[in-house]
Amino acid sequence: MTKRQIRQVAMFVCVRDFGNVYKEKFPEGSEGSKAFAAVTAVVAEVDGLLNTKLTAKRVSSGSKEAARQVLMGHIAAIARSARVLATATPGADERFPLPERKGDFAVLQGGRLFLQEAAPVKDSLIRCGLSPTFLDDLQQSVASFERHIGIRSEGRSGAAVSRDGIRARVKKGIETVRSLDALVLNVLGQDDKAMSRWKRDRHVDMTGKSASNGTRDDRPSEPPVATEASVPSATAVINPPLPLEKAS
Repeated sequence: MTKRQIRQVAMFVCVRDFGNVYKEKFPEGSEGSKAFAAVTAVVAEVDGLLNTKLTAKRVSSGSKEAARQVLMGHIAAIARSARVLATATPGADERFPLPERKGDFAVLQGGRLFLQEAAPVKDSLIRCGLSPTFLDDLQQSVASFERHIGIRSEGRSGAAVSRDGIRARVKKGIETVRSLDALVLNVLGQDDKAMSRWKRDRHVDMTGKSASNGTRDDRPSEPPVATEASVPSATAVINPPLPLEKAS
């Protein structure tokens, strides 16, 4: 989530809580009640998307690293054994170079190379102390690591889907809060305390960044707007709620 989205969702939480405090003023079935329910749903949906994204990322990252370590263990064991073979057969170890780079695909390619080169000298490597099943074990570890790299790539696609989902829900929340500006004013416009709280709760503080950045977030995000002409000037609603930033 962007910093702007984080602050907008924090505002949704405040709006949700405002709706709970003044619930009796917005009876079930009214447009106000529906709007507060929609904001509550947006908060829950964004929270769910974030939790799903973080959990998938942790599981994918941990599983891939474990598969990588297993493959590297097999590669290292074969390389050690090849150095032993090289004492009797010079150059035998040159067929089993350790991956020079530590990236995922470099390690995967190293595993595939070792599979290819180890097959003709399988018995000799076994005599060096490797397990009789070492070649099958290597093949399984290569396949496992390849699969986990694929899962990680799918995870990135899933993260993009989550970002789009969050963006859509934040946009929906903003539109709903704008509707609530009118609905709250209609119902609570004569209540000074309630309107003061509404103005505070639905405000998005976008002034957290240093002014030296010169970004849009450096400026107050919400210029004041005029009250509706139908509201008597004697009311305390002098400064109605401020419009939200557009969703990122």
